[in-house]
Amino acid sequence: TPLPKPNGHWANSGINTELTSVGHWQYTQVIKVYDFVAPTAEVDDYDAFCSETADCYGDVEITFTVEELCDLDEVTVEGFVDAFNGGVISAATVSAPSVVDDTHWSYTISGNYPIGSHTFGVHIEDGCNNITWLEIPFEVVDCKAPTPICINGLTVTLMPQPDGCCAMAIWASDFIASDIEDCTEPIKYSIHRQSEVEDGTDVPAPGQTGLVLDCNDDDITLIRIYSWDSAYNPYAMQPDGTVGGPNYDYC
Repeated sequence: TPLPKPNGHWANSGINTELTSVGHWQYTQVIKVYDFVAPTAEVDDYDAFCSETADCYGDVEITFTVEELCDLDEVTVEGFVDAFNGGVISAATVSAPSVVDDTHWSYTISGNYPIGSHTFGVHIEDGCNNITWLEIPFEVVDCKAPTPICINGLTVTLMPQPDGCCAMAIWASDFIASDIEDCTEPIKYSIHRQSEVEDGTDVPAPGQTGLVLDCNDDDITLIRIYSWDSAYNPYAMQPDGTVGGPNYDYC
């Protein structure tokens, strides 16, 4: 069975104008070109984000670039977040695009999130309904140091020892005036002679909870009480010179 002829009409021949023949059948053929290529996206480098407030939240902002070869004006971008990677999705803020060039636009996705691991999701769709789903995991870390509240000055009575000197143990807990709250508890305390910290013979660490004073110490001995949280802050410079560990402060 022959295919039906398309709608059209007979037209005069433009090849030989002396001919009176109508010449050829003329019609309009519609050719549709489809775009089956989804947009692509590339995320800029980023690190963990800090929480430095008592509410244990941190500001997060991540930049990504969308490439679309057909028509960027037809691209729509929506942002989502899966807090704590628990499978519950909510909306996230995506900025208006910033033009990079004819085929690339830059966006930022942002928000204020609690300490922990989360994931952004970005839905990117072009004018031909091609879709790209972009996942961006990120972490908010505790960067706020716990500041101890200390008793300023205690009197210690030394007791005689078999070697003829006098000594007495004191404890970091003896100097804590009140408990403190922190985003990453429990809080640990340590005690150190200030002179030994300054000359490098004592490197503060959470495990040193007690100190023995004896007759070789000055009548007035300056000590430091350190408080340490239970976080891992990748940016925190530690007393031993390494980077990464708990947040700490001292009085």
